[in-house]
Order: sequence, then structure tokens, then C-alpha cells
Amino acid sequence: MEKYVSKWESDNTLVFIRDGEEVARWEYDGDIVVKKEGEAINGVAKRVNAEGILSAEDNYVDNKENGASKTYYESGQLESIQE
Repeated sequence: MEKYVSKWESDNTLVFIRDGEEVARWEYDGDIVVKKEGEAINGVAKRVNAEGILSAEDNYVDNKENGASKTYYESGQLESIQE
């Protein structure tokens, strides 16, 4: 299972990074993904905010969320888990 870092590049573009290189980018219209470029995301994506602080963790299989999603407070403490 691959490990990724994801971060919002803008208000509507989420970028996925593996081993320091961008491997995919998804464009959103509100909460809906309207365009996916790059490789399929398979594994855990740890989303960080602009300061590099962990804000969420999502699991993906073939570009689809699969399993629990976790969100974190800026302090690093777990905020919620959604199945």
C-alpha cells in the first residue's frame, strides 16, 4: 500500500505527493471532483495544511475513498473518525 501526502494547492485543487514528487491532482467544484489527472491513488493519503500540519488521513483504492477517514485538530489530536 502506497503512502501519500495531499495538500490543497488552491481552493479547488488537491495535489497528491509520493516520495517528494507530485503524482496526481484533482480539481473540485464544491465537494465534487470534476477532473482527476495523474496516477490512481491507492493507499493512505495524509492531508496537510499550508503550514505542513496534519489535518486529515484518508484511504483510497483506485481513486475512491475506502475505509475510515480521520480528521485532526491543529494540535495534532484526533478530532473525528468517519467510517
